[in-house]
Amino acid sequence: MPQPSERTILLVASERRELAAFARRLEKPRLLDWGLDYAAEGWCGGTRFLLAANGAGARLALRAAEEALAHARPSLIVSTGYCGALAPHLRIGDIVVCRQAGGEPGEILGVDHVVTTAGDKRKAFARTRAAAVDMESHALAQLAAGHGIPFRIIRAVSDEAGEDLGLDLNLARDGEGRIRAATVIRLALLHPFSGLPALKRLASNASCASDRLGDFLASTRFD
Repeated sequence: MPQPSERTILLVASERRELAAFARRLEKPRLLDWGLDYAAEGWCGGTRFLLAANGAGARLALRAAEEALAHARPSLIVSTGYCGALAPHLRIGDIVVCRQAGGEPGEILGVDHVVTTAGDKRKAFARTRAAAVDMESHALAQLAAGHGIPFRIIRAVSDEAGEDLGLDLNLARDGEGRIRAATVIRLALLHPFSGLPALKRLASNASCASDRLGDFLASTRFD
């Protein structure tokens, strides 16, 4: 059990795999029975970390964060995981760090769907100059502000601005918004000559992003 003086940081992501590389670096890790897709606790550098993931999109991210807040009051909430680059200079595995999610220059742009094409990314960048895009940080920022808890965004790029995903992941989302892996595979198999290479590229990009994110989180001083 945490001691009263211990600092607790809550990391909220969409998928367990986004947190996997960092979770491997934790001391005394244990799974938590919170009724989420994934919840865990561990220590790194003397700081207690709570990890929560419950699927893509604002609603599921809020559910994860609210469940965590029912068990603890963290000193910091971090929206983490993958993001899609909008700024042309960002590369796979690059880390985007900011404190706001409003779509201003250098920030994360919040959307309600997966941005799948390079054309849509170019339009979003031209309109907002935001560095990257995700589907959860804007909602988590509002929740943190409502609870008076400091907030930060730390995301790893999993697709570049000039890159088409090659698969419409929006078609793989279920009624609650989760991206179902089995559905993604079925979509890839519908057009195997294009879909399977796209699926392989997405998996490789995600693995790189997870590793870079784990390294960054483990080496960061959360002042």
